[in-house]
Amino acid sequence: MRPLFTLALLFLLLVNTSSTYTRPETGDLLKIDVDLGVGNFHVGTPITVKISIKNPQAYAIDGSIMATVATLNRKIIAGHDKPATILPQKTAEVTLSGNASETGIYLLYVRYTQKTTKTKLISKTYIVGSGLHEIASPTTRPADYKTFWANAKAQLAKVAPDYKLTKLPAPAHGLYQAYSLEMKSADNYTIRGVYRVPAKGTNFPAMLQLPSLGGLFVDAPSLGENAYRGTPTDFAVLSLNIRAHGKSDSPFVVKDYHQLITYGLADKDTYFYKGALLDCMRAIDFLASRPEINSEKIGVEGMSQGGGLSLLLAGLDKRISICAPDVPFLCDMETLVADASWASSELKRYQKTVPNVSLWTLEQNYKYFDTKNVAESITCPVIMSIGLQDWTCPPHTCYATYNKIKSTKAVFLYTYGAHEGGGKAHRKLKFDWIREKWGMR
Repeated sequence: MRPLFTLALLFLLLVNTSSTYTRPETGDLLKIDVDLGVGNFHVGTPITVKISIKNPQAYAIDGSIMATVATLNRKIIAGHDKPATILPQKTAEVTLSGNASETGIYLLYVRYTQKTTKTKLISKTYIVGSGLHEIASPTTRPADYKTFWANAKAQLAKVAPDYKLTKLPAPAHGLYQAYSLEMKSADNYTIRGVYRVPAKGTNFPAMLQLPSLGGLFVDAPSLGENAYRGTPTDFAVLSLNIRAHGKSDSPFVVKDYHQLITYGLADKDTYFYKGALLDCMRAIDFLASRPEINSEKIGVEGMSQGGGLSLLLAGLDKRISICAPDVPFLCDMETLVADASWASSELKRYQKTVPNVSLWTLEQNYKYFDTKNVAESITCPVIMSIGLQDWTCPPHTCYATYNKIKSTKAVFLYTYGAHEGGGKAHRKLKFDWIREKWGMR
């Protein structure tokens, strides 16, 4: 396995969601502004970044600047380590440039150390990309992949959905009506969500909205009411709480949601995400059954866990006609577990609870739920957002899946975005893109 993000995670940072400018970060004494250039550089061209460290104090600060650009294997391609006295209200600037010969991500590490106290006044880590559009992670689909999912769908079909809608208080603006939804899914679990339809008209396009890890939906606001997770008022939307989320049934009492990524992993038939994805399919059953919904315009979207489930659903259920994942999880799982400390730590914890199950078996079971293994089966348009500074679902894992999609697609890489991707700006852009693909004004 490649080195984990252990070093990087020590220096987690708050970053801007914009792809066009940087935001100064404030320490006790100094401010740093890093220009990552294009963010994703072409292989064979230099990765060039600019570092500015400003001294806003009324006195000089004496120290040194150390900065490197390196691969995850700690191969340094550019470095700087020199004394730097920064005068009052002045800025020290450093430009690093080094040739990137590998596709993937590189780490920019910046440190300013005060001379007299040896204190690290700045210690930051950033991600830069090299040839992310060229990443070609091999497909690892098991031989019985299609049979596994066919059997799973048959399992779901045996459970009567028993849909129950309860009208919620109508909002004062009168633009839509919302309902609480309850239905039965695989394992006879009761799954709940919020269903919203426009107050006037019929033949509505619909979006299935899926939760992030541990997230829950208590309402289904419009885009104007919530710029970060709302949907346009002329769309119907089902905000679904999959099992173990919200008030939906759960296989166990959830104390740490990170444990969901390994729950039941010793057997692919008991793995958490098998049941979770069948919950999503049951939600599509509901939308497809509604007379007010245009069954040719059913889309799916979600962030992180919801993004990963969106991709799996789009590949396994041809009723999906738009897929719009943001910073998706469940992408290139082998690389994710190798490079993201949080995922690696959880897998190691889980291994101790199933000592008779080999690591090889656990890794094999992940392959049934890895989005890169279903990507080539996606036929609908896909719009994806990725945060270059995302330590949770690192950008190279997302691109490993995106690059395999053969249908109409668009990706938006937010150079300074972390796990929020492009935030509300991308959400508006996303629905503009969806409207265009669906031929809506």
